[in-house]
Amino acid sequence: MPARCPRNTASCFAATVACVCALGTLNTADAAEPLPMVVLRAPGAEDCVDASTLADRVMLLTGRRALKAAEGSATQGAFEVQILHSADGYTAIVLASGKSRQISDPGPSCENLSDALALTLAILVDSDEPDPITPPSGTATPSPPVRIYVPPPIDQAQSVGPRLLISPSFGLSSGLSGAIVPTLILVNDLRLIGPFSVLAGFTWMPAQDFPLGDGRLELQLMYGQIAGCASTWSFLGSARLGGCAQFNAGALRAKAIGYSGGTEEVVRPYTSFGLTGLLDIPVVGPLYWSTRLSVFLNVPQEAFAIRDVGTAFDPPLVGFVVGTGASVKIF
Repeated sequence: MPARCPRNTASCFAATVACVCALGTLNTADAAEPLPMVVLRAPGAEDCVDASTLADRVMLLTGRRALKAAEGSATQGAFEVQILHSADGYTAIVLASGKSRQISDPGPSCENLSDALALTLAILVDSDEPDPITPPSGTATPSPPVRIYVPPPIDQAQSVGPRLLISPSFGLSSGLSGAIVPTLILVNDLRLIGPFSVLAGFTWMPAQDFPLGDGRLELQLMYGQIAGCASTWSFLGSARLGGCAQFNAGALRAKAIGYSGGTEEVVRPYTSFGLTGLLDIPVVGPLYWSTRLSVFLNVPQEAFAIRDVGTAFDPPLVGFVVGTGASVKIF
């Protein structure tokens, strides 16, 4: 089982001794040359000690140059240390004498694990027990140490998507300020943590004419929006599929034109809320092709009537907006 190190390096002594017992011991007191050692650091573990630094730490503990950095793969009689960084902390796999042992530390940096590694190797090279690497004459040569594949860490940027995505798009709306209305949308999508993000921006629609009697009503809508979203960025590979709960607030501007009372203009607040679906497909580099589909409830429903003529505009309860366009990943 893996030995886990507390954040205090001194508390790692028991786990270190267990690691040494599992690996066996090496007698190098009479060795003329230091044993070669290889340290392999996976992506994300670059802050851990390299082979030269680890050999120096072992020398400080043992008082002699017992280990040296070796290039390439470890040879027979060498130590090999593989270090991996994940969301759970740092993990080191020590290979020696055909055996392996794992040491883990949940700390935010690799310092504690590096100290534990130095202590482990110092105990191994200073042991007075027989060297299991050099077999007695007449016995079979032990097989080389088992190679353990250390998988690279998951690319977090790919799994949870961009931190900030700017998405201008053009689309159509229905049931907000007319039957079929061209719509311009600009939103910023800021990822907060993991799959969760906040979407904010504005939507603009050109003025629409509603003829009634001898004149007409000109109606225009513009609103800002904010939404809380949850998404996965592994849909069909690396595309994004998500959904948002959205709230809109803006203004409806109505102008009565061509009536006996002259031109009159009124502005009323507009609010709605609903759901938005997200689809972002990577194109090349920081560019994505984005599509948004929203369904809103118009609450309250703002109707506009011309005095002594009739009602020119009475919106439905439910409205729709669909937009598509190129998005840019900022970071």
